[in-house]
Amino acid sequence: MALLLAGVMLSAGGCGNSGVNSANRMIDSMQDVVDLLRTVQDAPSARAAIGKLQPAFDDFVVALKEVAEIERDGGEVRGLKTQIAQLDRDLNRATAELQRESERLEAIRGLPAEFWSEYRMAGAELAVGFVEAAAIAGVADSAEVAAATASIKQIQTAYKTHGPEHVAEITIRGGRDYDRDEAVVRLERLAGGAAEIVLLPDSDAPDDLNVMVAPVGDLAAFRDAIDFGTVTDFIPERGEILLEVTEDLAGPYAGMTEQQIAQQKQAEAERAEAQRQREEQLAQQEAARKKREADEAKRRAEEEERQRPPERGKPDYFPKLLANLQDPQAAHHRTSIEHLLELKPSDAPDDQTREQLVAALRELVLAGGTNYAGDSPTDDAIRCLVGWAGEAAAPTLLARLKDSSQQIDAALLEGLAAFPSEEAATALAGKVKESQQQREAIAETLAAMGPVAEQPLLALIPDDSAEVNIAVINALGQCGTKASLRTMRLAARSENDQVAQAARDAADAIRERAKTTDE
Repeated sequence: MALLLAGVMLSAGGCGNSGVNSANRMIDSMQDVVDLLRTVQDAPSARAAIGKLQPAFDDFVVALKEVAEIERDGGEVRGLKTQIAQLDRDLNRATAELQRESERLEAIRGLPAEFWSEYRMAGAELAVGFVEAAAIAGVADSAEVAAATASIKQIQTAYKTHGPEHVAEITIRGGRDYDRDEAVVRLERLAGGAAEIVLLPDSDAPDDLNVMVAPVGDLAAFRDAIDFGTVTDFIPERGEILLEVTEDLAGPYAGMTEQQIAQQKQAEAERAEAQRQREEQLAQQEAARKKREADEAKRRAEEEERQRPPERGKPDYFPKLLANLQDPQAAHHRTSIEHLLELKPSDAPDDQTREQLVAALRELVLAGGTNYAGDSPTDDAIRCLVGWAGEAAAPTLLARLKDSSQQIDAALLEGLAAFPSEEAATALAGKVKESQQQREAIAETLAAMGPVAEQPLLALIPDDSAEVNIAVINALGQCGTKASLRTMRLAARSENDQVAQAARDAADAIRERAKTTDE
């Protein structure tokens, strides 16, 4: 059933949006069936589901056939790979859930017969819908479809003619092939000449023989009349009888030669070994499935935890801040930086955590590049580093400055001004001529650095560019000492009126500042 469904739906991707939409509707209707079955936990909830099963199954069949018809006319896949992959995942999930819910229901005893009658009828019609959809879509061999359709429709007809409550479904287990053949003959005699007997293959249990008998007026009396084998299970509300055949119904190796008996025994031994291997394989598959489910549950839990934002007051608050800080692609990377901007270093629970946060901030600053899904350079990360590392951030700021070949972060200029050094001033002065766009901002930063910036600034002038001369002179006017006055006098003679005026103004500012210092 699952294989036919997968073939129909995945081929439907060839119909573009209509195929994808129809496939989604089919999966949704399948999920509706799963959700309805999931509500059935006991007799009261089963009674509540009566009257809802048939419509839900019918909607699923309609959606299934719609997908099959679209696939038949649609051609090759043209949908997005991501859409088809998502459909495949959704289908596998819904199919597995439907299988699990069906198996769970069949393990529940004591549900009302009315529930099982509707469930069996709806299930038969769904099975017919599956094989008809497979025929429409052309995803199964026509001979297989014909054989499956014939058996399923016989069951459906029996349900409609006699009512599911008068249809017995007998599973014959054990014995040899000819013993089970004899068992079918005996069941026919017990049911009477007017009874209908249908043999039903079961791909999930190929060694079992499933027989439908209809009509059966009294299931309990029919069970009691079985005079061979052992009835090991009887579920009257579902019309199910499990019959174990252990004796030689047709006699031990009846009519066989010695050679045939030897061959038969060899065949039985091979079947037993094959059954053992199948059981071992099934056990391995079940163990693998459980491991996959456990791994997936663990992965989902880890992903949910990773996606949870850091929350103040939680025990994992600072560990989450650190983890998000270390991963620029983390969902809450920016949020963690914003939190750190609001916190003080003394808020860290211990020195080790504080050092780890500072180290992560250094890595972010030195990485350069961009942050937060493509926003401008990491100004907030730099401000964080300055706030958390203090003057110890200066070497990192200088390293980033030396590595900056384009626009310099505003926060970097702020940090350099906060922790002035001659080395930083020299490196920053080298950017004055390079960056026309940021020239004034760089000059103002140098001015803010104070006297340590005087010699690096003086080394820049005179320059062929009036703009460079003016920016440097203005900066010296704010941070220069008497050592800059000679250069100001020379600049005041410039043929460029703006340069000359800037030099006179700067000289006045330096003299005025010198008076204050002398006093």
